[in-house]
Amino acid sequence: ADPGPGDGKMVDIRGTYAGKQVFLTGTTGFVGKVVIEKLLRDCPEVATVFVVIRPKKGVLPQERAEKEIASSPIFARLRQEIDDFDGMFTRKVIAVAGDINKDDMGLSRSDLARVCANVHIVIHCAANVDFNERLDGAMTTNCRGPLRMLSLAQRCPKLLAYVHVSTAYVNCNRPSGSRVQEELPKCSADAEALLLELEGLKDASGLHARTQELLAKDGYPNTYTFTKAMGEKLLFKYHGDVPVCVVRPSIVGSSWRDPEPGWVDTVSAGGAMYLSGGLGLMQVCPGDPNLVGDQIPVDLVANTILAAACIAAVKGKGFFRLFHSGSSCTNPIRWSQTADSVCSYWGRHPSAKQVMKAKFKMVPNPLYYRLLHLSQVSVPALALSVWAKVSRREAVQKKSQALAKMLARTQILADTFYHFVNNEWFYDTANVLDLESQLSPAEQDIFRMSPDQVNWVHYMEDFQYGLQRHVLRDEVLPSMHLVELNSRVRATRMFPLGSLFSDLAFALSHNPSPQHVPPSSSAHIAQAVLASKSVIQAAQNVPNGMVRAGEMLAELSSNLSLPTVRFMGWLMCKINRRLFRSVMVDESSLEVLRNLDPSEPVVLLPTHKSYLDFLLVSWVLFAFDLRVPHIAAGHDFLNMALIATLFRRSGAFFIPRKIFKDPLWTAVLSEYTSELVKQNQWIEFFIEGSRSRSGRMLHPKKGLLGMVVDSWAAGNAKDVHLVPINITYDQAPESDSHIAELTGRAKTKETTAAMLRAGPRKLRRSFGSVEILASAPISLAKETAACLQLSPEAGRAAALTPAVRNKVLSHLVSAVTARFLARTAVPPAALIAAALLAARPRTPPPASGSVTMSLVELTEKVRVLRHLVVATGGHLVDGGMLARDVDNGLACLTSTLDLAGRGADASVTLPLDRPGSAMALYYALSPLLPLLARQGEVALAILAANPTPPHSAPLSKVREMLLKVRQVLCTEMVYTASDDLDKDLDATLFVMRKDGVLSVSSGVDAQVTLSAANKDSKDEKGSKGAERFAFLVDVFQPLVEGHWGTAVQLPLVLGKRDTEAHTLPALLLRNLGRMVDAGVVRFPESGNSVTVSAALRCLERAGALRTSAPSPSPSSSSPSAGAAAPASAGQGGATVSVEAPEILEAHVAFLQSLRPAGATPVTLQHLARVLAAAPAPSL
Repeated sequence: ADPGPGDGKMVDIRGTYAGKQVFLTGTTGFVGKVVIEKLLRDCPEVATVFVVIRPKKGVLPQERAEKEIASSPIFARLRQEIDDFDGMFTRKVIAVAGDINKDDMGLSRSDLARVCANVHIVIHCAANVDFNERLDGAMTTNCRGPLRMLSLAQRCPKLLAYVHVSTAYVNCNRPSGSRVQEELPKCSADAEALLLELEGLKDASGLHARTQELLAKDGYPNTYTFTKAMGEKLLFKYHGDVPVCVVRPSIVGSSWRDPEPGWVDTVSAGGAMYLSGGLGLMQVCPGDPNLVGDQIPVDLVANTILAAACIAAVKGKGFFRLFHSGSSCTNPIRWSQTADSVCSYWGRHPSAKQVMKAKFKMVPNPLYYRLLHLSQVSVPALALSVWAKVSRREAVQKKSQALAKMLARTQILADTFYHFVNNEWFYDTANVLDLESQLSPAEQDIFRMSPDQVNWVHYMEDFQYGLQRHVLRDEVLPSMHLVELNSRVRATRMFPLGSLFSDLAFALSHNPSPQHVPPSSSAHIAQAVLASKSVIQAAQNVPNGMVRAGEMLAELSSNLSLPTVRFMGWLMCKINRRLFRSVMVDESSLEVLRNLDPSEPVVLLPTHKSYLDFLLVSWVLFAFDLRVPHIAAGHDFLNMALIATLFRRSGAFFIPRKIFKDPLWTAVLSEYTSELVKQNQWIEFFIEGSRSRSGRMLHPKKGLLGMVVDSWAAGNAKDVHLVPINITYDQAPESDSHIAELTGRAKTKETTAAMLRAGPRKLRRSFGSVEILASAPISLAKETAACLQLSPEAGRAAALTPAVRNKVLSHLVSAVTARFLARTAVPPAALIAAALLAARPRTPPPASGSVTMSLVELTEKVRVLRHLVVATGGHLVDGGMLARDVDNGLACLTSTLDLAGRGADASVTLPLDRPGSAMALYYALSPLLPLLARQGEVALAILAANPTPPHSAPLSKVREMLLKVRQVLCTEMVYTASDDLDKDLDATLFVMRKDGVLSVSSGVDAQVTLSAANKDSKDEKGSKGAERFAFLVDVFQPLVEGHWGTAVQLPLVLGKRDTEAHTLPALLLRNLGRMVDAGVVRFPESGNSVTVSAALRCLERAGALRTSAPSPSPSSSSPSAGAAAPASAGQGGATVSVEAPEILEAHVAFLQSLRPAGATPVTLQHLARVLAAAPAPSL
């Protein structure tokens, strides 16, 4: 064989296949399909791929190829990327009838001539992979088959390479623990003599005896590995001038990356064991969990096959090389890891097809194995069998018989794999690594062959997902690779009976090193702050200024204490277990934080929907032995004496809400922040400024972020890393109070007594799951340089000037927002709320009665919405099985919805006339809105361009309306709206066109036309597209209705006199409630405080309103400062008046076009009568 590494020539895979014709066998098999998909997607210039299909009476080979190969889900990605996939497949993939067990591969004369005349590369993937196949059948396929293929290759004048796919286990006859080189198998049998012998051996018993004799002599466990070894030796002997590469995969598993993580469509090898364990059939397996089980993702195998052909083409005549495609030498995985993954995944995602609870335990001791198998499998099966005979019930008898058959198959599976799970071999991959090194950097990433970057924990989760999704056909979402922290805490052990004290063990065992609680001295920081120039200057304008500055600093400062941190860690274990079903964490993102330069400060920026947010972040950091941060907390906590002390000693520092009104406070906070940056501390604050009451992210503020930028620009740190963190709750613990505040109720003041009253009530409820996802860190130095197009040092110097500083801050805010939106999580309750709210009658007035939906129908709607969430870049919180997600979502909405019936008769009712029900559901729906906002704004723009069905409108008119719609939605939420409106519109129209929502004609007079919702039509995609458009309008119309209801009453409310800004929102909200009760406003949820404030901001930005504020506008250096305060900000003494009545009137008219069908315009006289006659609103 060729000596191996050291070729030196660069290999160009895509260039090699460009314009070439490939002959491929085994195309209906697992590996073969992946090879075809990879060729078509990443070698798009390949001319033709001939695929061998077994002939079937009455069906043409091409028809079978299109039905059995092209229709496979493996091509879903290509179908998304290529408009005419079917046409491309028909042009490039040519099926020929053939059989590898016949001479000339069973090809007809014409096909044989065509193949031989045109083929450049031959890839032989077909094989008999039955481990227990009769020896004569296995020899025919695995020995004669490669020779027949070699004979065909020798007749191809254009031939460049022949790749034969074998198995790494041709060397499984070597001692356990051996390191196996890429060399021919050590097998004493003569393959040619054996083939002749088997032709004359017709007696089955004689054949069996001879088989056992041959296997025992060479140490092979089965006929598959034995005959594959024979096939390799024959190829080497007779290959002659044909350039041959033999690729030897180990245990082939699901895909790692391509075409998607976890793709698998067959139950074989390791997948058969994992699926049996997941279904509860193989609870215990005879094997050693501490041994290495060499496994390799199928996409890495396919890449190696394609690359091997290229090196053979480069080397030319007579070349012969072996390639191990395995992981044992580069990134080994032990059987114990696979067993843990099986139990973990299937425990969290139990299939409806599960027979018993998922368990998968490997036991090396034969006696112990028999005992466990007897107690966990045999006895339960026997009990079911006895009950079936005693009860004589047909259903029980069928279940017992089916279980017996499945257990028998499982036992055969355990016996088949016994040799491979009780021995280990280390397969050298020097040739593969050398081949990969000869690729260009771009092709090294596209055609990765080495598994060195595979995270086995994540990969095994994806493998289980693939088995469940593609083999069992369960409705399950892709794994997010998250760690459940509550269960990890329960697994903590320190001392005997540790399971009884796992929380205490957790608190005591985590990172006692000084780095965990930074060695920052409060006294040292205080001294530095009080000695700073800015504090001294600000103090000169205040009586007893320095004394006052010291008092402020004492109120402000944190005082980290490791014992307190440990106590809070223990307490949070207790609280989280009571409040949440699970706490899901992205461990890989935390590992990125661990690897950051410790000499550079880190700023953590969590989203903010609950007071628990900063406690959860600190708890997670503590759990993963990361540094506990200094946390910016509200000054209100100082009213809670004991709580304030605990928080302060856990890292909290306290900031007054209106600090910008006091220059001394601003100076003290700025210098305090600067000192933390200078000492390379980890800092945490909420960039939104305050908790979101709407369930959606608030527009970021720049105050504290600006102080961090100032400190970095002043040279106090080499770089600063900004880390956005998404915290998403199935149901926020404060959701009830948030909904109450949306309806206009005053916020409850935080006190220790109030917390003690609410605490027990909260701890008796379950709020579902909470998910904590850290995004990739943002380098302040790199982002500034990119923003200003300067070097990092020049960017730092430039950031000291106010104009440049503001530009940098805006750029940073955009970068942080983009990271937040890229990891959007949606609770299952949001999908249920969306489905029910969209099912309301579309004709006003008013909202009354109820919406009832069967659980089957609701589940189907949730299924569609789950796919929509994933397609738009989001994911579900703790998402998994469809039925489980529906159950979890309903559990969060039990106080709002009425559930009735069981099984097929179960139904869910939304009582529209129950006060607050629609508001509660729209609050639950809110996390979904930013994800759909781009499609939602286009749907509303089409509606505004032509309110009459079928809403066909000129593209130019849609673009004009989109600008107005965006001005409304951008005041309501943060979403991925760029400054380039045309680019956004084109991208969104492309997605909606692919999904069948609409069509866009070409040319100057382009028209946007919606798909027709015709139930009798066979255009299923068009019908679903029409449903999508109606759904998008339904979920965003309540916001538009709220803006209309606010704007339409302003001429009456403001009249001819100005109105105080701090009283205006409450007055408008009360009137909205009256309009809802009177049926003027259709949606009860439209009358909420957030939408009223957003509507006022929108009108002020448009120039329709003017706010006169006698007090100076907030300083941009304050923690909550952003843009100038809107009319709804509530400044004392400020007044609001109508600045431009014509703009207000035009805005109302525009909003009227977006209202539900049948909602007629309202005159001011009619509205005045409604508001005068209506009682206090029911909201």
